Amino acid sequence: MSETCRGCETRQKGNPMPRRKAQNSRIPGRESEAARPADPLFIASLEKGLRILYAFKDHPRSLGLTEIAAATGMNVSAAQRFIHTWQTLGYLRKDPHSRRYTLAPKLLDFSFMYQRASGLAEIAMPHLIILGDECQETVNLIEPDGPDLLYVVRLPRHEIRYPSGIVGARVAAFCASGGRAILSHLSAEEVERILDRSDLTSRTPLTVTDRHLLLECLAEARRLGYAVVDQEGLIGEISVAAPILDYTGRPIASVSIPVPTTRWSVEQVHERLAPRVLATARTISRACGSGRAFHES
Repeated sequence: MSETCRGCETRQKGNPMPRRKAQNSRIPGRESEAARPADPLFIASLEKGLRILYAFKDHPRSLGLTEIAAATGMNVSAAQRFIHTWQTLGYLRKDPHSRRYTLAPKLLDFSFMYQRASGLAEIAMPHLIILGDECQETVNLIEPDGPDLLYVVRLPRHEIRYPSGIVGARVAAFCASGGRAILSHLSAEEVERILDRSDLTSRTPLTVTDRHLLLECLAEARRLGYAVVDQEGLIGEISVAAPILDYTGRPIASVSIPVPTTRWSVEQVHERLAPRVLATARTISRACGSGRAFHES
C-alpha cells in the first residue's frame, strides 16, 4: 500500500478546476502599490524599472513598446524611458527591423553572481550527479522563495517534456514535492503565512487545495522525511523530494526527482527513489554544516 498521506489521496472527482489567478509582470513577492505599507526607504522607481524586465516573464519572447506599457501598467512615455535605460545598460535588445525588444544575455550575470555567492549548487552538484547516475532520472535542486519554488539546478535524463523544469522557473510550493518537503520542516506559523500568500487553486484535477488536507500531507512528509506528490502539479508526473537543511536545521532547498507515470507508480517511487533522494539531501545537508541531518542519518 502506498504511504502517501490520507489528505493527498482524498480527491474531489468531477469538480471543475477553478480558474487560476491572472499573472502579471510585477515582481514576485511584492504587494501592489495600494496595499504596500508606507516605507520611506523603498524606491518605487526601481520597482517600476524591474517591472519592465518581468513583463517578459509571461509574454512572448519579444515585446513592443505599447505591449510592455500595457503589461506593466505604465504609460508609454514612462515605459519608453525605462526601456531605453535597460537597453543602454545592455539588459534589453532592440531589433532594428521589427523595433521589438528582447531580454539580453547580460541578465545571466545575476544568475552567476547568485550561484557564486550562495555556494549551494557547487556543494550539491557532485551529489546530484551521483543520484542521477544511480536512478537514471532527472534530478533537480530547488530553492524556496516565499510561496514559490525556483529551479536552481536541473540534471535531465530521458526526454525533457515540461517547461517548468527550466532553471530559474518558478512554481507553486504547496503542490510540489520540493515545496512540501521544505514546508514540512517549518513552524506552523510560517506554514500558515506561506499558505496565506499562495494561490491555492488546482493545477490539475488531482491538486490538493484544502488547507486541512495540505497540513495532513505536510505532517506525513515530516514523519517520512520526504514528500511524494502524485500528478498534482502536472498530469503524468510523480515527484519525490527531500529537504536540505542548514546548520540550524532550517530548510534552505530540496532535492527532487520527477518521473513519468508511464514508467513509475507511486509505490515504486516510495520504495526505490525516496530512500536515495533522502540520503542525498542529508549528505548535502551535512556538507552545508547541518548537525540535525547528521543525527537523523
